[in-house]
Amino acid sequence: MSLILFDIPDIETGLIEWLEEKLFDPNLAQLILELEVVHGIFDSQKTLGDILGAESDTVLDNGLKHLPRESLQHLLENPQLLRELRDLILIAGGEYWNRVGTKPFQAIGNRVAQRVKSQLDSLTIPLAENLPPKKHSRRWGYPLTAIASAVCVLVALYFCGVFRPTQPIEKDPVPVVVASWGFSKISQLPQKEKDTETLEALADLAIEWRKKRPETATELAQRLLEFRRGCAELQLNTLPLNAENSQWLKLRCSDWAFAIDQHLRTLEETANVNQVRNAVDQTVEIIERELRQKAKQKGI
Repeated sequence: MSLILFDIPDIETGLIEWLEEKLFDPNLAQLILELEVVHGIFDSQKTLGDILGAESDTVLDNGLKHLPRESLQHLLENPQLLRELRDLILIAGGEYWNRVGTKPFQAIGNRVAQRVKSQLDSLTIPLAENLPPKKHSRRWGYPLTAIASAVCVLVALYFCGVFRPTQPIEKDPVPVVVASWGFSKISQLPQKEKDTETLEALADLAIEWRKKRPETATELAQRLLEFRRGCAELQLNTLPLNAENSQWLKLRCSDWAFAIDQHLRTLEETANVNQVRNAVDQTVEIIERELRQKAKQKGI
């Protein structure tokens, strides 16, 4: 996996356009992690509103090109705010962002189309003149071929059980992922709490991941599936949050679910339990931090 920051341009050669596209890139979470490694995890009191300032409406209508260079630098030094900016654009962005948001997916589509074209170009299709001449069948050739084909079909159907008495087939029960920890416990959240308490309670549920340390790939995969199911329940159920915070949570949960899916895919490809488990630990830290920071915001 190559580092995204290797391709970052400077501000004179397209940084703004590059960053706008990365906001909607499926690998935004990876970019945020890389920026955190470079700049460290800032415990800044600056909010997205502080950074955008008076240019907030202009950014929503016309993109980042009107944002002062200092504000752009603050965004890169506080990469967690990139998700918040992305979410704000999805909710309130203008037509400009509709065009920008489709570019990453167009690029993916173009790459897939190019691969398909390359595969098709590599196929060798014999020309008609190179095919051996057809032999004219005898008078009884076609009827005999049809009869033989019918007999083969009937025999195949018999052995498949079509003409034999059916017997019940015993099937092994399908395993069901059942979790009694983390976000799967959202039904236990108090319904009359303020949003601050609800978000803090969700942060406490997220860090229940740390209570069990899987030692095998199978155990870790099961734990990840349970975590992923909790994210689905978080997105599909109505929580005691106001409309704005509920929308924020659903958008965030999409990112968390994507990260968990990536961890599971890496585990399936590498079977490296320690590496994947440590990566999940980092994801859980991010989830906890985002929830607690949101809970501390004014007006919650």
